[in-house]
Amino acid sequence: MQNSEASAPLEVQRLEDGSLYIAWGDGHQSTYGGPALRQSCPCAACRDEREAPNPLRVVRPIDPRSVNLVTAEPIGNYALGLVWGDGHRTGIYPYRLLRQLCDCFACRTERG
Repeated sequence: MQNSEASAPLEVQRLEDGSLYIAWGDGHQSTYGGPALRQSCPCAACRDEREAPNPLRVVRPIDPRSVNLVTAEPIGNYALGLVWGDGHRTGIYPYRLLRQLCDCFACRTERG
């Protein structure tokens, strides 16, 4: 994907199962599961939690609400703001990041 028109979604839907569907301007289609999206939340708090070195980190049980996508709202013309079932809403997901997170066969092959 090379130009900004191709990188902009034509359609964004929250599906019944809580996943996110995006039809991109270049014809590509992506579906993202809630757990994978939440794990990739780009907000400062989530990023710090993922990246902080802590060998004694206790793994907390996952609250099912935390991976339940409630809504996806456009932020300007560059991102989506996702709201999760546990109330978390500070992650702004730029379209470029969402496209990088696409885990379809074609995207995995392209990434190598």
